[in-house]
Amino acid sequence: MLNLFLRTLSQGLQAFTPIVFAFVWFKRYDNFAATAAVRLGLVLAAPLTIIAGVIFQRTTAQTSIETLFTSLAVMIAAIFTRQLWHENPKTSLSPTSILLIVTATIIIVVRESMVSFAALWTATIDLQSINATASILSSLSLALCAALGWIWVGQRVSLNHLRISTRLFAVGFLGQVLLFGSHEASEVGLLPWSEIVHTATEPYGPDGRYGIYLSELILGLAFITAIFGSLRVGSIDTTNATNGTQEKS
Repeated sequence: MLNLFLRTLSQGLQAFTPIVFAFVWFKRYDNFAATAAVRLGLVLAAPLTIIAGVIFQRTTAQTSIETLFTSLAVMIAAIFTRQLWHENPKTSLSPTSILLIVTATIIIVVRESMVSFAALWTATIDLQSINATASILSSLSLALCAALGWIWVGQRVSLNHLRISTRLFAVGFLGQVLLFGSHEASEVGLLPWSEIVHTATEPYGPDGRYGIYLSELILGLAFITAIFGSLRVGSIDTTNATNGTQEKS
């Protein structure tokens, strides 16, 4: 059950955290059109998760579907990461850009939520396992709480530390989906030397010994960077203010 819990926790974090990082980023820079697009994408992702989850649970081409979604996630993560360095978050958005944000939100969420829904369906309906169902629901609840925690933290740290943490997370997530995508693509034989690539990436894949912890590691580093960086700046500011008061006295 521990492996099921950790795997589902990783899936939940991959579904929720990229969205909240983008949401907080747009919100802190008052890009209301972008935040509204993210919200709409989340609303639409809920029913699509059920539809995609049922299809995924019944299909025999699960790895191919995961490879397709992960490839799309790589492109989305690469575009967002690039924009973190090259574009002003306050830039006005065209209707096409808004549609792309909605679509990207849906893809990022459904990519993992359909897998979790399929696992929940199997545990609840097919196996009727109370322990497996509880493990899946508790891990998804923990992932959601972690994502909501970033919304709280991200709106209170300085813009500079938000920028550093968001860039750190974006680069980490991009690396994660590239790694997972390579592993999944090699599993269905889409890459040159697929067998070698698959063997080499097995420990770092979605279910690998180390890969299963990547989501927690990336999110944890972002939290540490934001919180401890802000605390350090706050203590420096306090010291300076105290010294200034003493000098005046």
